[in-house]
Amino acid sequence: MSRVEQLCNYLIKSDVGCSDLAPYPPLNNVYGQTGDVTELNDDDLCLLPDSHDQSVIDPYESGEMEIVMHASRQSDTDMRAEMTRYYHRDGEEEECSDYVMMRREDLTYTIDLRFPKVGFYKLSVLSGDQLVHQYLINVIEPDTAARPFPKEGRGWRSEYEIRGTQTGNLEADRKYHIQAKVGDEAKNVRGVFDDGQEVKFTKNAKKEWEADVHTDPRGGGQLRILMDHATAGKDVPLLVYNVSRALLTDFCVLRRRCD
Repeated sequence: MSRVEQLCNYLIKSDVGCSDLAPYPPLNNVYGQTGDVTELNDDDLCLLPDSHDQSVIDPYESGEMEIVMHASRQSDTDMRAEMTRYYHRDGEEEECSDYVMMRREDLTYTIDLRFPKVGFYKLSVLSGDQLVHQYLINVIEPDTAARPFPKEGRGWRSEYEIRGTQTGNLEADRKYHIQAKVGDEAKNVRGVFDDGQEVKFTKNAKKEWEADVHTDPRGGGQLRILMDHATAGKDVPLLVYNVSRALLTDFCVLRRRCD
């Protein structure tokens, strides 16, 4: 690891104040470094940005973002992306990793982000427990209707990709087309609701597993997507979808009013 020494200090005097005094989120290293942190690790793995060169994006006026990066080499462990939202006015800190989905093709990583609220978002890309790259994104115009991605199970890999329904929150009594591209090691894929109802997936010509799913009118619970893996065994969890009870609640309220 390279050694960092203090060389000088700066004192800055300004006659014009800042309209936004929101502090930057806490960083995962003692040097307050963003972007590529390879020099802080005993490793040569780094991610080079193809789409966003600046690691601090302030302000950002959209509720979604796509970041494309290129790895210097293949990671020894599957890389993952984590995101936390900070809001200084009430000291709020919120885990938002469900609003991030990362996919890999060869050495190119594409990270899809959704921002449901105003705040400073910290995006961290890790290889195992080691931080590789970090972004700070100050979102001032979020998409309040944004929904999280499906929750990734332990069998999900960065080279897999969701091609069908992109939201992890399903409404009750609705039809959805769920489609995912996974590796050739998947021998079978199925969906299982909490009540035991199963949905069989089929493999199409593009080697994508897909199924049409109809959620229960009562709502509630989860839909778990499981894979029979060639080496890891049966029922390896891939994705988890939550099924909302909102529509059922609205129906019951309306019925009581009519009665």
